[in-house]
Amino acid sequence: AVSYDNTTGVITYTPAVPAAPTSFTDITTFGTTTEVTSAAAIAALLDATVVEATSTIQGSDYAAGSGDFFGYSVSVSSDGNTAAVGEPKNDSAGTDFGAVFIFVKSAGVWSEEAKITVTTNGTSPQFGFDVSLSSDGDTVLIGAPYSDTGVDNAGAAHIFTRSGTTWTEEAKIQASDLEASDQFGYSVAISDDGNTAVIGAW
Repeated sequence: AVSYDNTTGVITYTPAVPAAPTSFTDITTFGTTTEVTSAAAIAALLDATVVEATSTIQGSDYAAGSGDFFGYSVSVSSDGNTAAVGEPKNDSAGTDFGAVFIFVKSAGVWSEEAKITVTTNGTSPQFGFDVSLSSDGDTVLIGAPYSDTGVDNAGAAHIFTRSGTTWTEEAKIQASDLEASDQFGYSVAISDDGNTAVIGAW
């Protein structure tokens, strides 16, 4: 954790330069308190704080050098067993139409459960620009800020829900006062219970 004292201007980092942890839960259990007073020192500390990846995931249609931006947005369920990964420049449904990949973890192994795409947003909507999962991982809110539905780049957001391993679109949302270049869906967040959505626009 990093804390900042408004009076002294001292930033406190805990833990300090730990060895690589064996799991993500170890991060809060080791180290001592260190005071740092410069951005360079913070950068050095963060660079030295190594967390070893346990898995690397890629979309099923991954192609090196494709520029699809896999991982541009990510969200993980509270139990850590479901991940939504946005790829806003995926071209499988059309140029820069975008896609979102759902991965699930079982017995420590991650596998792709679904690839979600939509074709109702005009040209190059960049579906997957931002994603947000509910706490249980059964509802995902997905931004498509360059959707041309209505007017150019008005933007849209989509809600998908999971039943078993099947993901189904529950709603497509647009602003009531949509205008060109609003980019509605540029940022998205969904509540833990999946019943409230907050969607940003320019």
